[in-house]
Amino acid sequence: MRFIKKIFGSLYVRFLTAFIGAFIFSMLIAALFINITQFGNVQKMVNTTLDSKVSQIKALVDNENMSVNKAIYYLSNAEVSEKAYDTIMKTGILFSEKEIQNVENGNVVKKINYSGKLNLAAVFKLDNRYILITPNIENNPMTLFLSMQRIGILIPIILGTFLIFFATITVVKPIKRISEASKKVASGDFNVQLPVKGDTEISDLIRNFNLMIKELSASEYLHKDFVSNVSHEFKTPITSIKGYARLLKDNNLPEEKRQEYADIIISESDRLSKLSSNLLKLSELENESIGIKKETFSLDEQIRDVVLLLQNEWEKKNIEIDLDLDDVSFTGDKQLMYQVWVNLISNSVKYSNQNGLLQITLKQSKRIMVEIIDNGIGIPADELDKIFLRFYKIDQTRNSSGTGLGLSIVKRIIELHGGSVTPVSEIGKGSKFIVEL
Repeated sequence: MRFIKKIFGSLYVRFLTAFIGAFIFSMLIAALFINITQFGNVQKMVNTTLDSKVSQIKALVDNENMSVNKAIYYLSNAEVSEKAYDTIMKTGILFSEKEIQNVENGNVVKKINYSGKLNLAAVFKLDNRYILITPNIENNPMTLFLSMQRIGILIPIILGTFLIFFATITVVKPIKRISEASKKVASGDFNVQLPVKGDTEISDLIRNFNLMIKELSASEYLHKDFVSNVSHEFKTPITSIKGYARLLKDNNLPEEKRQEYADIIISESDRLSKLSSNLLKLSELENESIGIKKETFSLDEQIRDVVLLLQNEWEKKNIEIDLDLDDVSFTGDKQLMYQVWVNLISNSVKYSNQNGLLQITLKQSKRIMVEIIDNGIGIPADELDKIFLRFYKIDQTRNSSGTGLGLSIVKRIIELHGGSVTPVSEIGKGSKFIVEL
């Protein structure tokens, strides 16, 4: 039972069944239509032949004074057979009472039966003899019509079945390839790419499948990289805390060193706390579990507040701040947008040179545009498209401060507000971050 279900559940069998069923149904409808429209004409031709033969026999008997048997012999040919009988029962044809009465009244009764074999006959009474006229079964128009009808159905069905079979193989083959490739992907093999030929719907399906695999492969790579980065980022401060905690257990440790190690433990603990907080924030933003609390606030005032918040940082490097801010009201999540400016401006300060210049502009036309420009160390061109990845740091030694999550959070917050952030940079000349809202 299971084997039968498997066979009839096969795509090949279902395609063939559907195609052949539709094809046979169409052929039967066509045959029925031809039968309805043309059978009457063929029947008229047969009746005309029978009526002509009846008229000829009657003419010979009545006008030429021939006997019935002689007239039949005279008119006998290969197309029509005539025989005379003493009683109607001897004709071997079943007649109803009404038909027998018609024959007795001198009328011609025609019988057309088809029960596995075609039977055509005309019976009439002449000189007390019952004459049976039967056309040649093989050559009469009705037999030829029915034979052609059968041939017209059977040949297309047989040829159509073979053509549909090969067409089904052609259609299903790439689908089976996709199915086999899907199994490989399910088992973790993302190095699957199917060949694409032509520009059909199946070709589009294969192209989309290949694109999906490419995206899944990239996603899997990012996932593994993310896990690796999270492990590394947590392992480093934990190892540091554990090591300095052991050193603190030394009773002979000088007080100065004890304080230094305690400060390091506090610093690493703060780093862990910040990392956990940023991971949670990024996860909430990406899963959109944080609802955007929209309110209207002054965007220029918010940016000024952030500049003042970071005053200690830019004053330490003696950085000049150049603000060119239009009065702009913005509707969005005030707390999340505050985090955007803190991240972007603090990064610009961090990577600016001593005695550098930091320019911040805010303009509004059709869209709101914020530009944060520094003249610091800059970002390599091949790094620009990676800076928004989680845990990505241009300083790959990972000894620099920061978690590598700030710009990922910035990008996600701006996207949630329907905006975009674009970095422009050149090594040794500084960087510019353009935020459009």
